[in-house]
Amino acid sequence: MKPTKFNNLTPEDANLIQKLSEKLDIAVAERLSKAHEQKFYIETTQGEKQMLRIWDAEPCAWFESDTNMYEYVAASGINVSRPISAEPFREDVIPYQLFTWLEGEDLIDALPNMTSTEQFSTGIKTGMLMRKLHSLPPDQDNEVEPWKVRFERNVQRIIQSYSNKRGISQGVDLLVRYLKENQGWLDSRPQTFTHGDWNTENLILTPEGQIGIIDLSGDKDFGDPWWEFWLTPHDLNSSPHFYMGQIKGYFMGEPPQEFFRLLSYYMAYSTLEFLDDLVGKGEPESVKCVLNWFDDMRNPVPSWYYSQVTATHDDIPEIAGIYRSLIGTPGCTWDEDYPNKETAEHDISNGWLYALKKQDKIVAVVSIGNFDELGDLEWKSKNPCELARIGVRPELQKNGIGTLLLLHCFEIAKNQGFDGIRILVAKTNTSALALYEKNGFEQCGEVNRFDIDFYCYQIAFVE
Repeated sequence: MKPTKFNNLTPEDANLIQKLSEKLDIAVAERLSKAHEQKFYIETTQGEKQMLRIWDAEPCAWFESDTNMYEYVAASGINVSRPISAEPFREDVIPYQLFTWLEGEDLIDALPNMTSTEQFSTGIKTGMLMRKLHSLPPDQDNEVEPWKVRFERNVQRIIQSYSNKRGISQGVDLLVRYLKENQGWLDSRPQTFTHGDWNTENLILTPEGQIGIIDLSGDKDFGDPWWEFWLTPHDLNSSPHFYMGQIKGYFMGEPPQEFFRLLSYYMAYSTLEFLDDLVGKGEPESVKCVLNWFDDMRNPVPSWYYSQVTATHDDIPEIAGIYRSLIGTPGCTWDEDYPNKETAEHDISNGWLYALKKQDKIVAVVSIGNFDELGDLEWKSKNPCELARIGVRPELQKNGIGTLLLLHCFEIAKNQGFDGIRILVAKTNTSALALYEKNGFEQCGEVNRFDIDFYCYQIAFVE
């Protein structure tokens, strides 16, 4: 049966589909517009949804291995398209692969429409999936060259390429020197099974809110698992919370400092490798971006990343300074007596006080725990924790840090076994009221404490 409906097909595409329909059951065919290769959504006469990939008619040694790789990943329980059938490269034959169809929305399209909370949660799921992929055991028959040898060869090629050019910008020169001076970071790096092209174009958000893989890079790929993070896009304006969540989900918390050193190194390398104009006038935008992220390569923690740490006694002077800086700001009910240095010491001793850091500077603080201060009020959650003494540096407010702090509070509370969060918010603190309501808290009563009128707010975690 010939296809009955074509969507988004060029005459050349339509001709290929017509030829393939002589051996495949194709009733509907639609070109996947964002795919770099020839990929199509098809439906059979029975209404089954499938993905079709057509390759250029030229020999390709990894064709069969590529098909086996999808089976290898799917067998681990990872949600990935599975091969149905394939036609290898032969003369006068159109080479193709036919896969099961994963229902959902391309992650690259879904992210811009998510709230910050949804982005962060999706990022955590994506990082956990990446970690699971990297845990797959290597093929015992696969002889893998040491990563340092493999990657250093690429680094030397890039360094040599730029050393032969005149007029490179100061920023490009700084990235080249960064590669030269820090090659020791590649020593003893492990190699695992990797995706090879991990990015939001190759991931899908299922209707159930889970993450699936719709495309793998090719032949079984092995390398430093942290190399996968180099595809963090330079423009993070629409989805910074997702990429933070992906890192935290991968490491199930905060990554080691070694990760950030290698991230900065890999970003310097990839930026130089993919520059279109190596010696153009001015500083290329991608170079400006990387230099800005890493403070001219002086700080390996990127400027868009906020670390969540449990506060220590060494942090008390900085935290007490944040408390004092907020006294007298709109809506703040604090004074010189509360909260103060002693309050911070008490919360730290009980393991309640957390800080959000941007690079090496504390930007926000919060105390999280079961303080038994609000137990006399009525709440929906059976086992909620409480938030108290929340503060964001005044000069950094209205930059989304409050929302980011709450996202970390959600993860901390869930990891400690709480099923929700409750908090009192002064009626006069209009900005805080808006923040909590925007992030899913609901008002559930009023109370007067310390001669201050408060609203009671709570959020229950949904499984």
